Amino acid sequence: MAFSGTASFTEDSWYIGPTEIVEEIETILSGETIAAREPLGRVTASGKWKLSDPAAEDGSEVVRAFAPEAIDASAGDVQASLIKAGRFDQAGVVLDNTDHTVATIKANLEGTPLFIAPVLNTSA
Repeated sequence: MAFSGTASFTEDSWYIGPTEIVEEIETILSGETIAAREPLGRVTASGKWKLSDPAAEDGSEVVRAFAPEAIDASAGDVQASLIKAGRFDQAGVVLDNTDHTVATIKANLEGTPLFIAPVLNTSA
């Protein structure tokens, strides 16, 4: 998946614009099994990416990307596209395998081109 541009919000859409979505191909660390929309951090020593853990001390504790789709690196390092810029519905962020919260992710993303925010219900 390599999408760069703008999209219209639909009820089942994670992307809420108007910020452009930017994806880059990166190396996912061997042993990782990542679900779509999970937060990722980069290991400083190797430059490889893995599921972000706020308790880590290897650089991956800082969220800098999201997985646009599931990534299976259980058998070895793999190349995968990562979302590095865009505005997304915070309800769509997958937190099942991480100790991050929406608040810790928002704090990590401050000053980056990645944004998560609630979708406002304007139909009421």
